[in-house]
Amino acid sequence: MRNKIVLIVFILFASWNIAQINFIKTMGGPVIERTTLFGEWNAIAASDPHVLFYNDTLHMWYTGVGWSSSSDTSVHQRIGYTWSLDGLNWNEHAQNPVLGPSTSSWDDLGVETPTVIIDPSAPSSEKYKLWYAGQNSTTNVYDIGYATSPDGINWNKYSSSVLHTGLASSWENAYLEGPSVLLHNDTLKMWYASVDVIGDGQPTDFTGNIGYAWSLDGINWNKHVDNPVFTSYNSTGWDLASVADPHVIYHDGKFHMFYAGLNSWSNENFKMGYAYSFDGINWIRPTTTPVLELGTNGDWDDEDASYGCVIYNASINKYQMWYTGIDSNYPSGNLTDYYYEIGYASATNTLSTLNKESFEFNNYVYPNPTLDLVTLGGMEQNLAIISVSGQDVTPLVSIHINANNKTVLNLSLLDQGVYMIITKSRTYRVYKN
Repeated sequence: MRNKIVLIVFILFASWNIAQINFIKTMGGPVIERTTLFGEWNAIAASDPHVLFYNDTLHMWYTGVGWSSSSDTSVHQRIGYTWSLDGLNWNEHAQNPVLGPSTSSWDDLGVETPTVIIDPSAPSSEKYKLWYAGQNSTTNVYDIGYATSPDGINWNKYSSSVLHTGLASSWENAYLEGPSVLLHNDTLKMWYASVDVIGDGQPTDFTGNIGYAWSLDGINWNKHVDNPVFTSYNSTGWDLASVADPHVIYHDGKFHMFYAGLNSWSNENFKMGYAYSFDGINWIRPTTTPVLELGTNGDWDDEDASYGCVIYNASINKYQMWYTGIDSNYPSGNLTDYYYEIGYASATNTLSTLNKESFEFNNYVYPNPTLDLVTLGGMEQNLAIISVSGQDVTPLVSIHINANNKTVLNLSLLDQGVYMIITKSRTYRVYKN
């Protein structure tokens, strides 16, 4: 309940200080289309774009849904590559798809929702690193896989999945998908999505949410102790049923998340939402409406406009978005009526957010998680620090007031874990790494 109250405070505080964010669609139709030809790898869908700007070129990896051949009896998800100089006109790689399922492996049914980084410190053979959702034909479970490449086209997969679904009682009991990975401060940071499909009295029951994990090598991941870090069930607006497939960028000292949001499972019209964070864990929704809406009735994206990727282009001072659009005709069952393609939109550099000082003064702790020092939003002298097991560890914590009249705690003597900071007026939760 305390976390929910804090989030509501953030929303109320932000609502008068932050302008509405709107992405404007600049094309009359998709910029990447499916082929519609039976037997092609992307005959049914082109979706889930991930874009990098590198060496003056836009590089995109995306999901294609189709067949392995004209004699294939089932469809598969695979990943293709294309490039562009302007973001609107794309050049498909001649040998697409560039990554597919592996026979007799954990991802033998399909691979999808790619995220790619370029690691300048990696060996040349592993310069490009890719994480994806892979599906198993026996269990139908999606886990997260990993691959490396010297050029972004020829990929070498790691032999097993690197991030796995949770227990039946967890928020991530159905599948993992839509990973978004950043290399930030020498650490790989991943945000990913899942849906809790089991009703067992948890707040996450039957909702889609977003978790966080970190890694030093891209293979061994550590899930955040208090996942999910971004939820739909405590939303006050349009994304009450699900938040999914995040795409996170770091710009202007903040993490910016663009995500697919849904109001109700009874009408699956996903739209694009936006949130920001100073630490990648505590997220603020600066607006109570989507930043990208569905197309109007009859448009190619009037059923769905989401599952997108955003980059900040400094040369034109804009945020550029490529997103997945679905046409409402697809339930007809006819292949020629099934639109699942990629569109384009952009926004000027107006993602106005609270600055770090406002964030700290807004009755919060920062940074969180922390290695040693944590600062409270105001001056609190009478407080107690309690471990999750109920032990009073206050004597182990050094407390002082800094020059800005804020309370600073030194947690260096505490073990790694979750602690509650209890003051006269409120309770803070802090994570010690």
